[in-house]
Amino acid sequence: MEMDTLGKKICRHRKAKGYSQEELAELVGVSRQAISKWEADLTRPSFDNLQALCVALKVKMDFFMDEWSRVPESENKGEAHGGCGERNGCGSCGGCGKRGRGGCRRDGSLPR
Repeated sequence: MEMDTLGKKICRHRKAKGYSQEELAELVGVSRQAISKWEADLTRPSFDNLQALCVALKVKMDFFMDEWSRVPESENKGEAHGGCGERNGCGSCGGCGKRGRGGCRRDGSLPR
């Protein structure tokens, strides 16, 4: 049996709570597109956004932690960095969930 990805877990719990992507995004404080990318496993939420997801979906942090802490295969190969999915970070994507804060840095870290 295949293990659920982080994105599948987010999607399943969002639907179980009856939220649209837009509604969940508003509760978490990110864009609808960020939720979509997380659910498609294109990017991962930051730790702060993961905490907000847990509050919104009423689940404990450890429910998501195993999948969140795994480094995706694409990051191991240097094909994409975790924030926006761009190889070197774009500096202003917002796809990392840090909308309005300058996006991802080229080194893959998120602005504070």
